[in-house]
Amino acid sequence: MNYYHLAVLTLMLLLAAPATRADSVDEYLKAQMERNHIPGLAVAIIRDGRMIKLQGYGQANLEWNSLATANTAFQLASSTKPMTGTALMLLVQEGKIALDDKIAKYLPDAPAAWQNITVRNLVTHSSGLKDDLGQQKIVTVEDAVKAAAALPLTYQPGEKSAYGLIDYVVLTLIIEKVTGAKFQDFLRKRVFEPLGMTSTKFDNATEDGPIRVSDLVKQRASIYTWIEGKPKTFAFLYPAWTYSAGGLYSSASDLSKWVIALDTGKLLSRASLEQMWARQKLNDGKENSFGVGWVIKTYHGKKTVGHSGGPALADILRFPDEKLTIIVLTNQQRLFPRLAEGVADLFIPAPPIREIRGIADTDEKLTLILREVLLDAAQGIVNADLFNSEAQTSLVPAFRDFGPVFFISLDPLQSFVLVEQSAEGERRIRRYRALFGKKPIIWTFVLSKDGKIISMEPTSE
Repeated sequence: MNYYHLAVLTLMLLLAAPATRADSVDEYLKAQMERNHIPGLAVAIIRDGRMIKLQGYGQANLEWNSLATANTAFQLASSTKPMTGTALMLLVQEGKIALDDKIAKYLPDAPAAWQNITVRNLVTHSSGLKDDLGQQKIVTVEDAVKAAAALPLTYQPGEKSAYGLIDYVVLTLIIEKVTGAKFQDFLRKRVFEPLGMTSTKFDNATEDGPIRVSDLVKQRASIYTWIEGKPKTFAFLYPAWTYSAGGLYSSASDLSKWVIALDTGKLLSRASLEQMWARQKLNDGKENSFGVGWVIKTYHGKKTVGHSGGPALADILRFPDEKLTIIVLTNQQRLFPRLAEGVADLFIPAPPIREIRGIADTDEKLTLILREVLLDAAQGIVNADLFNSEAQTSLVPAFRDFGPVFFISLDPLQSFVLVEQSAEGERRIRRYRALFGKKPIIWTFVLSKDGKIISMEPTSE
């Protein structure tokens, strides 16, 4: 075989590889759409600044049988935050805002309790600001900030992180004061228009009693939820004062333009990207799970940055070291955000499943009970008597409602092994490695002294 024939063969193999994986992506997403009752979906996969997959599936609107395409505008919900992080880092890069500035520098009327809050605290959900603003009527960003300023902090700035809304509302006011523009106008002029993101906008919805009015959003997907065996239309109002935290509409095509701009340095420098995607530290030196607008995790042992929203109307997942970004947008509200991870499995295979023996279990009866909690939850059954009084109010209703949605995206439970146990005062902490098919998940249970469940949280191994 001469050099020419070898070059042609190599080129053919390179061209064939994405198509093979693309077929696997199609098969996976179509199967998940059927399994999770998803009417419409769009996916974008970008690697090293190059689009390798962009496609829509199913229907954007069931009543009109409108097809979902790469240009369909889906509701991003909380997946708006990475865009907010990008906007903030533009201002940081230009020297107009510093992440470690005290917010009082920009808000001179800030109360005394806010004097130690930094911009970094706001964007990483570690400010201590209280989310519950009571029954006050909030119309503007200023209204919300004024209401928040009248409340005590729930913890000292930087003491811990707690995901919430008001952090980003205060951040909105700072951005607007620095730029002299409304937040949505700043995003449009500095990000959307320069990148040609023509399907990306806020709908400026307002509500007055039973009347809701919003701007037109071309090719907007309707949103659905699955109730009692059939799809129902679903709507959630994002007031304009919450827009830095959620509410943006965008398409897979538009979001791919944003990702490619990040990959190729058109928006932010490498140093800015690294700062945006770095875990931020708390007062005690521990790292929290938030970067600048992005959630920082690991998957298959590799660092990931991203955000989901809706709970799963949108899912953005990026592997920074591999320069691989997967975006999955849907119009099914009742869905667990695991589709981007499922697509990632086709490009970054999971490491071989480790055989583990676990540790000596001194309370096998409790282990059986906790295992049964997971098996029951998959069927929508939750025994409230197994939870303490606080969890019965705060956790049980959501778990009963959302448990089946979480487990439907997983294969059946194969094993449930105790891997760690400890105590914090009167609280007992037990961690189990649960194997669902070939997917290991670590379940952390926090229990009271008498064995009642206080909290339970899954994380990828």
